[in-house]
Amino acid sequence: MEFSSAPYSRAEKILEKQWLRTMEAFVAAGGERFVEHDIRAKVATDSRSVTAAQHRLGHATARLTESVYRRTGRRVRAATPKVAPPARRPAQPELF
Repeated sequence: MEFSSAPYSRAEKILEKQWLRTMEAFVAAGGERFVEHDIRAKVATDSRSVTAAQHRLGHATARLTESVYRRTGRRVRAATPKVAPPARRPAQPELF
């Protein structure tokens, strides 16, 4: 494989375009925009222990995992599109 001094290879540009298209569609469907860091944080938070999260993320120390990626106190929701609440019926006038 040949290395280039260009900032992005052709494959990286294609991947970036695909990511942008997918994210735009996800947001248009009601989802909330996110980045890779959010995915890593979800993996760490959903792990049973700091040690398990440390190994999954490839960190040298559990301290790094705990301080940067573990979002304790709340669970990170799965990335699903938001669904609009059902439409309310207009109030019926009271009949005397």
